[in-house]
Amino acid sequence: MYNDEDGKFKGEALVVYFRPESVNLAIQMLDETDFRLGQQGPLGPMRVQAADFSFKSQQDAPPKTNMRDKRKIIERTQRLNRYMDILFFFW
Repeated sequence: MYNDEDGKFKGEALVVYFRPESVNLAIQMLDETDFRLGQQGPLGPMRVQAADFSFKSQQDAPPKTNMRDKRKIIERTQRLNRYMDILFFFW
């Protein structure tokens, strides 16, 4: 959730998903809905959309990761994917 210089909520937030399907599902389910069920916010319904990173320069490239870190990331992602598959199976 983003705040302005005075610490007040700007009305924007970033949510990160590991799977592209989750992004599409969030957009389908939440776009044009109230932030709290049955309570319309002061700015109206929420707008949910995929993030646009086209403004980032190529100089903002992520730092290089070594093989050990890459393996950890892959293992964690695989574990998360298995968990999400189980969760959706029971849903």
